[in-house]
Amino acid sequence: MQPSIENSHRSNPRIEPFAGTVTVRFSDAIVAATERAKVLYEDGREPVFYIPFEDIYFDLFEKTNTTSETPDKGTACYWRVHAVGGSADDFMWASRRPNPPPGRSRGMARLIQRRRASMSIRWRTSAIRLT
Repeated sequence: MQPSIENSHRSNPRIEPFAGTVTVRFSDAIVAATERAKVLYEDGREPVFYIPFEDIYFDLFEKTNTTSETPDKGTACYWRVHAVGGSADDFMWASRRPNPPPGRSRGMARLIQRRRASMSIRWRTSAIRLT
């Protein structure tokens, strides 16, 4: 099933495995690719993809001093991406919460949509490109 706005309007946040492939590019370089992504659905928000750390090319990332705090996600830390002569601060974040609430994934990061970034998403039967 493809993520949609209608599916994101739920009273409780939930995370589900994504049945397809997610490839994230920055400045024409692939910075992450996975068939193990998860999708977070939250009330009133667009669905969000999370990618396992093992499927992120960390040699293209540098941790920054940026942090943020939210009650449900805990403290998040951020990374800068460097690829093909370009860079973007705070391109990716991950929660440092040691014990995430039920339904949340540990060891996964969210890559933030930025200019010069794109995410290709391939469902089992079709493909779309988010830019």
